Amino acid sequence: MVNILVAEDDRDHFQLLEEAIDNTLPQYQITHSRDGKEFLQKIDDVAAPDMIFLDLNLPKKSGLDCLLEIRQRKALQSTPVIIYSTSSDFEDIDLCYKAGCTLYLVKPPSFKELLLQIKKLFSHELTEEALLKSEEQFRLFIQASTNKVYKISSDWKEMYLLAGKEFITDTDRLSSTWLQKNVPYEDQLQVWEKIQQARKDKAVLEIEHRVIKEDGSIGWTFFRAVPAFDEAGEILEWFGAAHDISDRKMMEEALKEEHYFLEQVTNNTPHLIYVFDLEEQRFIYINRRIKELTGIEQDYVYGMGPHLFKMILHPDDVPKRVDYFNKLSQLKPGEIRENEFHVKVEGGYRCFRSKDRIFKMEGRRVKQVIGLAEDVTYEKRLQEKIEEETGGMGMN
Repeated sequence: MVNILVAEDDRDHFQLLEEAIDNTLPQYQITHSRDGKEFLQKIDDVAAPDMIFLDLNLPKKSGLDCLLEIRQRKALQSTPVIIYSTSSDFEDIDLCYKAGCTLYLVKPPSFKELLLQIKKLFSHELTEEALLKSEEQFRLFIQASTNKVYKISSDWKEMYLLAGKEFITDTDRLSSTWLQKNVPYEDQLQVWEKIQQARKDKAVLEIEHRVIKEDGSIGWTFFRAVPAFDEAGEILEWFGAAHDISDRKMMEEALKEEHYFLEQVTNNTPHLIYVFDLEEQRFIYINRRIKELTGIEQDYVYGMGPHLFKMILHPDDVPKRVDYFNKLSQLKPGEIRENEFHVKVEGGYRCFRSKDRIFKMEGRRVKQVIGLAEDVTYEKRLQEKIEEETGGMGMN
C-alpha cells in the first residue's frame, strides 16, 4: 500500500491526478486536502507517507510554505515531495528546489502526458541517475534565464556556477578566488562581512554589490543565497542566484545627478519653491530658502503637515490661504493663480506673493500643485509709503 498525500484546490486537476495514479498503482491510499492549512492539519494523521504532491498556489497557505514546514519535520525530511503546478516561472522553480522539493512537475496539457509522468514517477526511474537527469534538465531550463545560479560551500570558499547568462566569468568552478576575481577590491571586505554575518545567523543572504564583468567593466548585481541544512541543523551548502541590476543602478545614478542639479537650481533661486499636496493638505517639498527668508526649518514645514498655516501665517490670512488652496483643485492645465499672504518672522511678518500651477494629476483630479513664492515685503512697504505721501493717489 502506497500512502500518498495530495494538496490540490482544483477539483478537476485532483481528479485527473487521482485517475493517473489509479492507472499506475495496484494499491494506494490518497489523503486529499483542498488548501495548505488543511494539508498541514492532516499530515500528522498519515503514518509515514510515501509521497507528497503539492500544488504551488494553494489557498490559505501556499505550497511553498507547506514545503518549508515539511522539511522542518525530521520524520518527513527524506519523504519525496513533488511540486505539481501550472507555473513554469523560473523564480517558482528556483525557490521550490531551494526549499527542498524532490521534483518540480509542470502540469501537462493532456491526460496522456500526465499519465506518462506518473508512470515514470512510480516505476522507480527516479533513481540517482534520474535525479541527476532532472537536475541537468533544471540546469538547462535556468540557462535560459538572465539570472546566474550558484552552489556554494558552507564556508563560502568554493563556488560552483550551475547555470546563467554571461555577466561575470562563466566557469563551473570559481574556487576560493571567486571574491577577488569578481568583486572590486574596495568592495570585497564589505561583501565578505555580510556573508559571514549570514553564516553566523544561518539566514538568507541578500546583498547588492559591484562586480567585475567579463569585459572588465564594472557592473552591479543583486545576490540572494539560501542555506541548505543537514539533519543536525548545520549549514551543508548554499544555493544562490545573481541578477544583473547594472541598468537599474545606472538609472539611479542618473536620477541622483538630475536630483542634485534640481536641488542646486531650487536652493539657489531667491524665491521659495514648493510642492503642495491638495489631498493631504501639506507641503511635500520646499526648498532651503524657507530658512533664509523666514527662519523656519524645512523639517518643521514637513512635520507640521496640515497644521502649518495656523502656526506661521498671520491670523487674518489663515482662512484665506486655506480657501485658496482648496480652490486650486479646480485648476486647469496651464492655468496659473496668484495669492498673497503674510508669514511670521522674528519681529513681525513678511509678505509673499505665490504663483501656483498643476504639478500632478490623478485621473481628472488635481493632486499636487507646484508654486513659487516671492518675498514682496519691500515692494508692499514702498507702495504703502508712496500712497501715504501722495494721499492715497499713488504715483498718478
